[in-house]
Amino acid sequence: PKQKLISLLSVPRDTRVTLPGSKNYYKINAVPMLKGIPELEKQVTGLTGIKLNGYVLTNFAGFKDIIDTLGGITIDVEKDMRYETGDKEDGYINLKAGVQVLDGSKALQYARYRDKTTADIGRTARQQKVLTTAGKKILEPATILKLPKLVPQLMKTVETDLSLKDLLTLAGAAKSFDNAAVVTQTLPGDAIMLDGLSYWEVNRDKAKEVAGNLLRGQTTDIWDSS
Repeated sequence: PKQKLISLLSVPRDTRVTLPGSKNYYKINAVPMLKGIPELEKQVTGLTGIKLNGYVLTNFAGFKDIIDTLGGITIDVEKDMRYETGDKEDGYINLKAGVQVLDGSKALQYARYRDKTTADIGRTARQQKVLTTAGKKILEPATILKLPKLVPQLMKTVETDLSLKDLLTLAGAAKSFDNAAVVTQTLPGDAIMLDGLSYWEVNRDKAKEVAGNLLRGQTTDIWDSS
């Protein structure tokens, strides 16, 4: 609140990790199912050097409910998006290019879309765009006034180790975030193939620098210019 700064660091879902007691490689998005949230928190802290103070976990249904509770979000969809994920529910993506208000279902489509050129990193950038836009919507004066009523409603759509009191305190702090700066970056690395599977290989030398700088409101140039 003192800096009026919100930092958002994305960890690509394909990030390659190892788990205690195993020599196999895993994608970080499989860790909660295999070892639980505490292990995921350890993995993220290991990558970023940042101790986590809490977590909020949601699924597709919860994500849609959150966006709908906010009354939708305005997004500039950069191109026509059509894709079939294969899921029985929410499995068909069909969006037209242009600035538009997306309800929960369409926002989920936008966040899940994956094209061949940018793959998971392009999808991560779109997810940052959705979260940043939703965050700014939450910080609008009209929404802030409703937060004490919205927070208990949103609690029904997520799993978290934060208490309702914690979340209401955070909601109260949001009043000081008028015109806050939102700074985003993705954990640096490269796409690799191992045993026929694609992974995001985090640049561990740069990752902690990126995370630390982001907390100070600074993005980091991760490309060697030489």
